[in-house]
Amino acid sequence: MKINLPDNSATYLVGVSGGPDSVALLKAMTEAGCRCVVGHCNFSLRGEDSDGDEAFVKELCEQLGIECLTVKFNTTSYAHKKCISIEMAARELRYDWFERMRIERGCDYIAVAHNLNDQVETFFLNLSRGTGLKGLCGMEWMNGKIVRPLIGVTREEIMEYVGGGCRFDKSNDDVRYKRNRIRHRVVPEMVEMNPSFLRSMEKTMKNLRAAEALLEEIGGATGKSKESRLEELYLALQGLGFGRERIYQIWQAEQNGESGQRFVSDKAIVVINRGKARIYDNLKVNDNLNSLRAEKVDDVLWLTVGDEKARVAAGKVRGELVVRRWRNGERFQPSGMGGKSKKISDFLTALKMDIMEKERQMVVVDKTENGERIVWVVGKRVDERYLV
Repeated sequence: MKINLPDNSATYLVGVSGGPDSVALLKAMTEAGCRCVVGHCNFSLRGEDSDGDEAFVKELCEQLGIECLTVKFNTTSYAHKKCISIEMAARELRYDWFERMRIERGCDYIAVAHNLNDQVETFFLNLSRGTGLKGLCGMEWMNGKIVRPLIGVTREEIMEYVGGGCRFDKSNDDVRYKRNRIRHRVVPEMVEMNPSFLRSMEKTMKNLRAAEALLEEIGGATGKSKESRLEELYLALQGLGFGRERIYQIWQAEQNGESGQRFVSDKAIVVINRGKARIYDNLKVNDNLNSLRAEKVDDVLWLTVGDEKARVAAGKVRGELVVRRWRNGERFQPSGMGGKSKKISDFLTALKMDIMEKERQMVVVDKTENGERIVWVVGKRVDERYLV
């Protein structure tokens, strides 16, 4: 079975549930000679069946001689606490843990087993909810560190390839879930009308992605005329305390391709960055929205600020760790630059951050009696001197 990988020589954390898709993915990747570490999540949603899946994956990895990492979540409790659906809770828990294990085990990518059928189901799910062009383009083959090697493979091809020797989740047949209704009712009807429906949809979504890229290139995300853009700004900004004249000035700044201009009302701040207006809530500008959490695991210190995570060498921290906004003139040694020092202001500019994003950028510092040293530019880069 042909799979699509960014680099066969890379190390992958492979998400394996025990079902046909993920078992096929692991089998294909090992046959391709990839270095793999398996990650399995037990979401505690199906009692003995969930525990059976975990036991199956462990045994499979033992047979293949592959390291197997497992975790058990109380998904229902997490969903209630966050006021989100079970599906969303499982997704958040899964990807957060995958990323943590990827960093801890030194893997280059996270490989998940989404296939062409999943892609088509997502198209119809988004269509039913009401969506724009982006929502109809489907999942990307590669999104940051997440890769989907089976995204061009049908479920039928997967079943033919993997044969037996896998687990089946009975909840996938429960048509109370929207995705399952699409899977068992909508898609079969379409395939009956057109046996090549899945491949046709693959071409359709490819064309939609090309159209989206073209619109981005010739006219921004919406591809609208100048007049339409002015009307769009009026609709967006009139309720945020901006008058017609001020909105016109914002529009002119966009058309001139300016950067750095700032327009302020009682409710919002508009920053022009490379000819595009960005809107920020004025009530939150001076709020420190981030707090630091540090968790020591062996010789590694896991740092969490908001939704961002990083790991540093615990033994290299000399004082108290503090999170705050960066200051003009501060320097650090970005990891991957051979120990070269760089001003934080220059580092952020190279990332094409606008003035408001720069103002809100947080850093974690190692505070001692002799002063402070940058440990982590939050969400961006760890200082070379604190690497594990």
